[in-house]
Amino acid sequence: VLAKAKEKIPSLVNRLPNGDVIITDIPMIDIGADRNSSAPATMERLLRYYGIPADRRQIATTANSTSAKKIYSSITPGLSSYGVRLAYVPGARISDFRQYIDRGQPVIWVVSNPDKLKTRLKERKAQRSSVTDWADWKANGLRTARITAPELLTLKSGQTTSSSHTCLIIGYNEATGEIAVSNPWGPSYNDGWLTQEEALALNQASGAAIVW
Repeated sequence: VLAKAKEKIPSLVNRLPNGDVIITDIPMIDIGADRNSSAPATMERLLRYYGIPADRRQIATTANSTSAKKIYSSITPGLSSYGVRLAYVPGARISDFRQYIDRGQPVIWVVSNPDKLKTRLKERKAQRSSVTDWADWKANGLRTARITAPELLTLKSGQTTSSSHTCLIIGYNEATGEIAVSNPWGPSYNDGWLTQEEALALNQASGAAIVW
């Protein structure tokens, strides 16, 4: 099964005229408001993308945790039986993960403050859908987003710590400095975009890709 997936994967890297490079056909899961399920659900999505059978509940049970880092450790022995392994991706700059996306290998990514992330992705999707001049989008359309990126970490009144969320990095646009992500919140969040500044603000440095 994995051998067939490896053959197909290069064709799933879609390169668009505007500079977007994005991986397609990643299975979707909708965890709704269940914050604790994002890491096992994202790992299930990634494994199923490669044709490896997976269930998020079993993933969490095996790891005895819903933490991405603990799931990485628990999943490693099983991956070796398929001839693949985890490669850790420490940062959220395009240069940190471009090599994986170019090979059709999505990157698991842990971020802060999922509520603000969700809102920002929804806004950005609407904005991006009407762009006709991508040079202007880079120079002017994203200017405010870059400046206000640190505000994504601002907590709600009475909130003392920021919650974590796990999603997939599935693409990039080097010309505009944007990163494409996919979240387990249903089809409307299958792809969304952040500036590199926003990604760096949210980053919890817990990324990983399945490689061979």
